[in-house]
Amino acid sequence: MFRAPPRARPEVDAMSGRDLARQVVFHSGAQQAWHRRRNRRALTVVMFHRVLAEGDRRLAYCDPEYTIRADLFAACLAFFTRHYHVIDVEQLDLPGAHLPDHPLLITFDDGWADHEQVALPLLANAGLPALVFVAADAVDAAEPTAFWEIQLVHAARRGTLTPADVAALWQAAGATDPAPTTTSLEAIRALVARLFALPPERLPGLLAPYAAQLATPGDRHLLRRHELLNLPRQRVAIGAHGRRHVPLARIADPAADLTSAAELLEGWLEAPVPTMSFPHGSYDERAAAAALARYRWVFTSDPVLNPIDHGVPRLLGRIGFDPAAITDRAGRFRPDLLALTLMRRPHRLLDGRGPRRRGDLAGA
Repeated sequence: MFRAPPRARPEVDAMSGRDLARQVVFHSGAQQAWHRRRNRRALTVVMFHRVLAEGDRRLAYCDPEYTIRADLFAACLAFFTRHYHVIDVEQLDLPGAHLPDHPLLITFDDGWADHEQVALPLLANAGLPALVFVAADAVDAAEPTAFWEIQLVHAARRGTLTPADVAALWQAAGATDPAPTTTSLEAIRALVARLFALPPERLPGLLAPYAAQLATPGDRHLLRRHELLNLPRQRVAIGAHGRRHVPLARIADPAADLTSAAELLEGWLEAPVPTMSFPHGSYDERAAAAALARYRWVFTSDPVLNPIDHGVPRLLGRIGFDPAAITDRAGRFRPDLLALTLMRRPHRLLDGRGPRRRGDLAGA
């Protein structure tokens, strides 16, 4: 799910002195007190993708940057409950002054089956609402072909994509510099960046010869219709994430994709779909205008906190993070690192012109 902007992990000094200081500041309560003052009237929107339990075989090959273990996700929910007022999407319609202090909205991108299978029970156990943005064409799909970049990661990590395949795709993308010679995550991310630079309509033809390598037989990844319909019954709202999960800043008619996505989801849900998030975090002024014309609330991947002193802005930033950014070297949850990831982000109203910092496009 290569998405802009990149999730940087807070630096931890090799000597650990700085790291120890962070922990001391957090556990003393000083950081929380600062957060209570600084972010009292700012809406924090957090962004997740996949949530998989330890022992799930999909966890071994899914993209680690966009997949959080179920125990870590549960720890995040406990953190949110402790330091924020978690709201549901309907509360965005309240005047800004009527929102609780330190509001936080939990969101997910894409429409993975584990949103219903794994994340939903954890949310219900914590008594928390959420919002899932679903790529309409992915619902009931046998394979995540709408997320071809994720398929490449899966195949590389499963060992079904070879260095020769990577080199052939590199050349097919028109790259003139030497192709990667491995299937490491770094190499696959470089390949994905090359492929994203191509017109979206070229990609199905380029990837078709590799369908067997990209398939994950026996494992299901995407939501089925009955799972999608179950989410709103459990306080998880549904938003749109494009029809075809293509970068909206790179297609000729983003309005058509946005409209058809909403119509398809609304037909299944028999209810309005007033929210959307940009696939791959990709938008420009034209795509933002089309989204705001069709949806009440539009979510970006710009990592900012949203000021609400004068009402909730319709174009909202969200904060995503690599799960490695909130754990120690043994993979244990570090609440001080999650606090650092969320609480120090800038307060900013977005202007609809596109991300201020552009990283690799990301799937999601």
